[in-house]
Amino acid sequence: MRLHPCTAIPLHRVYTDYCIPGSAVNQYLALLTPSPPCFIVERMFEAAFPGSFDPPTLGHLNIIERASSIFDELAVVVAENRQKNYLFSAQERLEMLNEMVKSRKNVRCFIWESLIVDFMKKENIKLLIRGIRGMDDFSYEFELSMMNKALYPHIETLFMTTDPRYIVLRSSSIKELASFHGDVSLMVPPLVVEALKKKYSGV
Repeated sequence: MRLHPCTAIPLHRVYTDYCIPGSAVNQYLALLTPSPPCFIVERMFEAAFPGSFDPPTLGHLNIIERASSIFDELAVVVAENRQKNYLFSAQERLEMLNEMVKSRKNVRCFIWESLIVDFMKKENIKLLIRGIRGMDDFSYEFELSMMNKALYPHIETLFMTTDPRYIVLRSSSIKELASFHGDVSLMVPPLVVEALKKKYSGV
């Protein structure tokens, strides 16, 4: 939460308006007594956007940019599941994301190796953001949101539809195309293009 100063009612108004009229003592005290500070509380709206980001795509970046323009703080959470085989390590994915969002001062990136609801409890975040490309995504994400809700009743899930420009982007398809040295420059940021080239060229 943030505290912001606001205009308080000056104490001399309290003294002169509500004390004995014409009292020199009251007017003297009003001059000596400073106005007390007054604060209003502004609630911070924070959200979390989890994913594998293997690799981060322009579709991911689009969701991050849109969400960060809505919420005060956005946590981008890089999932690290030891049962999955990733092309990029968690640290590599984190570094790419940090570079991609460096202009967004209200975006922070994390690595998390456990359930996303545990991360949200730890950071006291109640809103989860998921990108939706179509009905297949929705069916899967809906079931996942119900599971998360059962694990952490305070959580809410917000589905953000994908920008039409990125509706066909899937990290798995991008990796397959890159492995055959195909052009992925319209699908991922330039730093990811270079990272994919290095991975598949053995450099």
